[in-house]
Amino acid sequence: MSDESFYKELMLWAREWEPGFGEKLAGLKAHGSETRGDPHRSETGATPRPETAANRMDALVKMAKSRCKTLRDAMKVMAFALVEDEAVEFDAAAMVKAMAGNGRGVLEDFKAFIAGGDVDVAAVDGWIKSYAESKGLKMGDVAQPIRVGVTGSNVSPPLGEVVAVLGRESAVRRVERCLAKA
Repeated sequence: MSDESFYKELMLWAREWEPGFGEKLAGLKAHGSETRGDPHRSETGATPRPETAANRMDALVKMAKSRCKTLRDAMKVMAFALVEDEAVEFDAAAMVKAMAGNGRGVLEDFKAFIAGGDVDVAAVDGWIKSYAESKGLKMGDVAQPIRVGVTGSNVSPPLGEVVAVLGRESAVRRVERCLAKA
């Protein structure tokens, strides 16, 4: 099944069984379709940045499609991307655990990285790995504060994909909110 077919099937299901989810997804898709094509090309003809809404929507659909056995599963996988940054609810238990030890420092360093660098999957995954190695930390000790910072939860799809779907500005806002609540 193509990604577009998956999206259409998901929308049919959502409109019938989960209208609130369907409305949020349709809104994201509509916003994404406005950015397709040349409007985001620079005057020099450079290709669109990976953080355009259309590319984020495409990545979100691909992420959900590859991880879901049912359409209801897709709703769970996509949930982090369908909530406004200011409305992300940070799970209290996840926050306590993630911010313990080096968690706050990890999140502050990650914020600096994403604010000034690429937010594609490879860059984010590479940063997490090299950061853990350079600080002598376990991957989980680096990933969990970031996961909570960008999704509000201790469970999510892979972080590189999550951050790429959210885009730089959204990820930075979420991390800032998390740090303010910590």
